[in-house]
Amino acid sequence: MLAFFLVQLETEDDKEFFEHLYNKYFFKVIQNVLPILKSQDLAEQVAIDTFWLLSQKFAEISRRDEDKIKGWLYVVAKNKAWHVLEKKYAKKRVPEECVEFLDDFAAPATDEQVADLREAVAKLPEKYQRVVQLHYFEGYLAWEVAQILGLKTNTVEQQLSRARKMLKDMLVDE
Repeated sequence: MLAFFLVQLETEDDKEFFEHLYNKYFFKVIQNVLPILKSQDLAEQVAIDTFWLLSQKFAEISRRDEDKIKGWLYVVAKNKAWHVLEKKYAKKRVPEECVEFLDDFAAPATDEQVADLREAVAKLPEKYQRVVQLHYFEGYLAWEVAQILGLKTNTVEQQLSRARKMLKDMLVDE
């Protein structure tokens, strides 16, 4: 795989530095996104995509500042991981248990109600969208969501509670 990336680079110095970065950070990138994706194969694909992008943008990136490149790798990989999850779950119908948290709001019976629920979740502030997505749509427990997002469990539980209230306000006619 490394040889595929190296072909994209022009100078021997670039190739040598890229190889150093690849050897040092490729598996760290995988470990960084594995808790999000819960799949070794998907995590490896995200790492490959991330290093492919690095090889494409290598001339633009401050090449000798390894700490900045390391940060760039982790941010890009996490963003790609979230994008993979969004694509993976975007086409699935919302299961009944995903909306039971709305207490009085019945499980969606029509495609229109499913669309309304997805639209309401999309209108939540981003920090609430992520906890709702991970907890209700992907089935993670609150403490697992906390680990994935680097938050305290109490913070996740509080955000879930606030998100439920906001969703009720948006979806339940009074």
